[in-house]
Amino acid sequence: MGSQLRASNSVERMNVDEDLYPKFKSLKVKVKSINKLKIRNGEWFCLADVIIGNESSSVSFSNEVLEKMFGVSAAESEVWRGQMAANPQFKKKLNDIIYAGQTKLKLLDCPMVLEYSSEDCTPLVISINSPKI
Repeated sequence: MGSQLRASNSVERMNVDEDLYPKFKSLKVKVKSINKLKIRNGEWFCLADVIIGNESSSVSFSNEVLEKMFGVSAAESEVWRGQMAANPQFKKKLNDIIYAGQTKLKLLDCPMVLEYSSEDCTPLVISINSPKI
């Protein structure tokens, strides 16, 4: 079953094959625990164990969500890390930012938009609907 386009009242409608990826779902997600925050290829990376409905699962958070959560990009934090030896204030500031962001992540229990790139993938959190961030 492929895609079909049909025009009606100048609005295009598309019937999409249900097996196509990526898929996006808005679901209520409660974070149980987070793994260590890392920087990979110049971007934030973090996996979390979560509860979706009544099921335990794992998710990863997108770089954009983590940047919003922490208020600093991975690239900025790398620059600060390089300046820590010369200026201990950078270390304290960065540690405070990371601790606050991780605390926010651990307390999340709200609707999130998850992107599934395949049937058996770890979903990626691309949006969080919470006043906490």
